Amino acid sequence: MDTVETTLKFAKSMTYNGKAPIVKLTEKIYETGVKVGKKTMKTYYQFVDRMPSLEKWFLTISPGCSG
Repeated sequence: MDTVETTLKFAKSMTYNGKAPIVKLTEKIYETGVKVGKKTMKTYYQFVDRMPSLEKWFLTISPGCSG
């Protein structure tokens, strides 16, 4: 992938179970070390399904989470 445009086109063309991702380029620079609080994460965890025995590395995030 030699350009941002090529990378975005590639990401937009992928599908999983017949569904394409929503791809957006973000140019904002984020601070390092910022953490999301437990109360906020609880809201997002309702959209997360973790695979037993691989909880740390394998998860599925369901649509409906608008971030």
